[in-house]
Amino acid sequence: MLCGIEHIDIERKSRLGLLGELLAEEWLPAAGFKDVENLNRKVRNCPFGDILATRNGTRFFIGVKSRNEFQANGRINPTYNAVLIRADKKAQLEGAGKTEAQITEILWREVQALAERWQALPAWTAVAMRPLRGTFCAYFGLATALGNRRSIPMKIADRRRYEVLAEHRSDHRITPDLLNRTLSPSLSLG
Repeated sequence: MLCGIEHIDIERKSRLGLLGELLAEEWLPAAGFKDVENLNRKVRNCPFGDILATRNGTRFFIGVKSRNEFQANGRINPTYNAVLIRADKKAQLEGAGKTEAQITEILWREVQALAERWQALPAWTAVAMRPLRGTFCAYFGLATALGNRRSIPMKIADRRRYEVLAEHRSDHRITPDLLNRTLSPSLSLG
């Protein structure tokens, strides 16, 4: 059973993720995407992909990754997980002698297979939120641009390589309760 704080954190993360999907769904059309469809309304917990969208005749299977822009310690959140693996599956693969690089390659092959079922290219949208300011930034990229990494690099220098969907935009739905719970007092001014 979850204690109260763990339950609140899970609820916060869930709200953060849902809001990120809504923001991506709202901002992709401004970047020329059409037929934007939230897959989570169609398929419960669709692996990796949250949105299908088309641009210039190409269909994309987009995983939306939403995070607080800053960690609880005040440092920028350097990476957003793009693909995850359950601990038991990872242990099984490691037990079979697979390296981290091989496991990552397997995960991306699974994402590619899912994208092909939707007749799309795998891509991602990263939504970085600043709950104290009520703002966000959103970026788009192809999964292939990540190479054999499981995460999206999100340091400021990394972001220069991505397509910007929205930058420092205000949204009334981004509220202080979405903040990491153990925020440093020095960041409380936003």
